[in-house]
Amino acid sequence: MVDKGYGTRFFWGVTSTPVTEIVQLVDVSSPAIDVDDIDTSIMQSTDQYRTFIAGWKDGGETNLVVQYAKAVTATLFAELTVENYFKVQFSDGSFWQWQGYIKGFSNEIEIDDIVRITLTIKINGVPAFTPSA
Repeated sequence: MVDKGYGTRFFWGVTSTPVTEIVQLVDVSSPAIDVDDIDTSIMQSTDQYRTFIAGWKDGGETNLVVQYAKAVTATLFAELTVENYFKVQFSDGSFWQWQGYIKGFSNEIEIDDIVRITLTIKINGVPAFTPSA
């Protein structure tokens, strides 16, 4: 079944069950997981193609954009570099959850648009996906 972005929610907190919702969410990405490649090519390969095995996994980063509000800005900026738990919950109840820290923070200010806060969150360890029932 397909799902719309409408109704997606984002939470953060200091415990493994993040409960503080970041409201006025405009845009969010789920974890951008990546796997390193380990080159196993040898000079005697008969077909002269490189070969690889999977290496270390990296949970990557996630980004979110929220509408500016001074209280939200102050709260999120104070959490810069602090290890927290984060959760993106889809409208069907499924969610991604991970530990990480805010590593990037900026305001987008355009002449003819609302002011927005953009956050980059570095994932520390294993992100977990839980499908809805």
